[in-house]
Amino acid sequence: MGTTAEKSGRAAGLLAFDLDGTVFGDHVTEDFTPRVRTALMELHRRGWVLCAASGRAREELGSGIMDAPWIEWQLCCNGAALFRHGSDLAVTEHLMTYEQALAVREALGDLATRLWVHTREGMLVDRWLTAEDGSDLLLKGPRRVDDPLSTPEAHHGIYKVMTHFASEADRLEAERRFAPLSDPYEVINQGPLTLEFTLRGVSKGATALELCLREGIDPSASVGIGDSGNDLSFTQTPLTFVAMGSAEQKVLDAADYVCPDVYHDGVAVWIEEHLLG
Repeated sequence: MGTTAEKSGRAAGLLAFDLDGTVFGDHVTEDFTPRVRTALMELHRRGWVLCAASGRAREELGSGIMDAPWIEWQLCCNGAALFRHGSDLAVTEHLMTYEQALAVREALGDLATRLWVHTREGMLVDRWLTAEDGSDLLLKGPRRVDDPLSTPEAHHGIYKVMTHFASEADRLEAERRFAPLSDPYEVINQGPLTLEFTLRGVSKGATALELCLREGIDPSASVGIGDSGNDLSFTQTPLTFVAMGSAEQKVLDAADYVCPDVYHDGVAVWIEEHLLG
């Protein structure tokens, strides 16, 4: 017997899932555990639309996402770009100008130890990035340059700016310093040492909601799952928000549900219990 979604021809809902710390144990992992893969594929078979929702640039998504036709959508750079599976052309994109990106760096001054940017042409990182200030997050995909904002690609528009700090105190000072200038930007705290900047209103939650409306999916029947500050935007939409058990406390506090952590296949556990029955 087919599901209600199969009979009606309408999607049962959208599942937008984060990657790092949610379905992948770290930034360099490219594939799902067998249990998570099985749960996602079964959900898709039952009429759900699946969307990988990541802060990663598209070239960093890895083979587990790019080679899976049952993951129909790829939401990248915290929602600044949305791709349909199999297409290199963004369906929607929200680009800040070179001048807006430059203003971020000028406002932060010497507080930020490193700055890197996501552009249409790929990810650009500081050539001198070291393991101590975040290179473990950037092992794949990016191009190393002397100054990410000095390149022609940066002048063509920027999806996201990321900044790294030597200490949490510096990051907090950067947020305080940037607050009066924050009107054109969405500022996301990712852990104690990192801030991410997109255009105001650009977030995973906003783009997931935009996708629901575009595809005729009921947002209130849809789900976002994640573990980080850039997943909190799901709480600003009608989507149900599920936090991983290993998430920061502010994420746990905001969640509708909490599932086990990534190392205990939390996404699969929650899907099996709440969506597959």
